[in-house]
Amino acid sequence: MLCTKRLHIIMWGSIFLFLITTPAWISRDWHLMIISQIGITIIFAISFNQLLGQTGLLNLGHSIFMGAGSYFSGLILLQINSGAIFIPLPILPLFGGLAGFLVAGITGYFSVKRSGMVFAMLTLAILEFVNSFSTSFPSVLGGIIVDRTLNTDFFNFDYGGKDSVCFIVMVWLFIAIFVSYYFLQTPLGKMCNAVRENVSRAEYIGYSSYMVRYLSFCYSGFIAGIAGTLFVINYELFSPEVFSPREAFNIL
Repeated sequence: MLCTKRLHIIMWGSIFLFLITTPAWISRDWHLMIISQIGITIIFAISFNQLLGQTGLLNLGHSIFMGAGSYFSGLILLQINSGAIFIPLPILPLFGGLAGFLVAGITGYFSVKRSGMVFAMLTLAILEFVNSFSTSFPSVLGGIIVDRTLNTDFFNFDYGGKDSVCFIVMVWLFIAIFVSYYFLQTPLGKMCNAVRENVSRAEYIGYSSYMVRYLSFCYSGFIAGIAGTLFVINYELFSPEVFSPREAFNIL
């Protein structure tokens, strides 16, 4: 047991050091932006894997959660730029995650009552509705341009450089990997696998397949919302394109 704990400490310590030192050995801004985008995509993929890989739910509307995180954090960043509120930029992804969690809680309340192809088509229909709404009413869900450097100074840390953004992304990437790994070691994580493998047996021993799917759905939305906020921080804009089916199929 002690040896296993040491191996885990070494493993996670190595991953952490590798990720946070990545911006230091990359000099070009273009490369830093690409590395940041790769990190954001990995976080988004982790959230998608929580549903498809671990719970057996094919969510064809998964980009809704990322869009919710992007839109909500973009609005908060606008308030920060205007001086109305102050939130340190590295903490902003938490608010985007909460937005994704809330949207997942609402849509998952009725969608996870079904599974298989019915669930997939239902989530695709929700995505198409949101996508049509965003294009039909651009004044509501239109593009937002923000400034990650305006009124976000925290302990004199400059967020203007691509290396600082890459550092924030790498830290959140480590958090997402670490939390998701140990989430699967919890009883709820194990039951996600059980529901994926055999729903009847999981319910026979007293577990609600609906509740397991619902909690997994909400957790997945939280991680996807974090990815959406990091997207806004990296590119300093939000576009309704994030609600398009293309984004959902890309991550699939």
